[in-house]
Amino acid sequence: MIHTKERIFETALNLFAEKGYKATSIRDITKATGLSVAAFYNHFKSKNELLQAIYDFYRGLDNTAPATKPDFEQLLDQMSPFDLFDQMAQQIIESLLDEKLVKLTRIIINEQYTNPTAGEIAFRDRQMLLTSMAELFAAMARKGMIKVNEPESVGRLVGYMYLGFATENIHDSILGHQDPRTVVNHQLALIQSLLREMVTT
Repeated sequence: MIHTKERIFETALNLFAEKGYKATSIRDITKATGLSVAAFYNHFKSKNELLQAIYDFYRGLDNTAPATKPDFEQLLDQMSPFDLFDQMAQQIIESLLDEKLVKLTRIIINEQYTNPTAGEIAFRDRQMLLTSMAELFAAMARKGMIKVNEPESVGRLVGYMYLGFATENIHDSILGHQDPRTVVNHQLALIQSLLREMVTT
């Protein structure tokens, strides 16, 4: 059985994707879900709060729990840098094959420069990516897996590569209707080529 909040999330996500975020009213959402406007406000204070809740729900985030960062030291004990980036590529492919995540991504991208909630989501995601890449390369350097000057700076540069990849993924996989496996695996090959220049023998 779908809970009321999840029903609102799914309905609003579809309406935002079809009509646009600005053009979709709270009344549109309540009408499509069969709820009253008062019932909507029992769950959310505003459409922006709903957008944030939709993002958290479909990205698997829990605002009631402290955010946890990947334990790169532990991950690198279990796999090589090449395997780790391969795993990341597979996660990207899965997200590009998930219809709801694709809709959500398009909404955030379309609204990030005009809507404060979407803008904050996009900004946090970019900063999280850059920070994670810096921490990953620092961990690889500490474990003697790579030899490079200023590993955190190199990691941030790789993070910026991934931001560029994200733009390519959106265009090719979402707008261009190309198979995301082909696009992402090509990107993975570029990352692996870069890694080969750094990995210690």
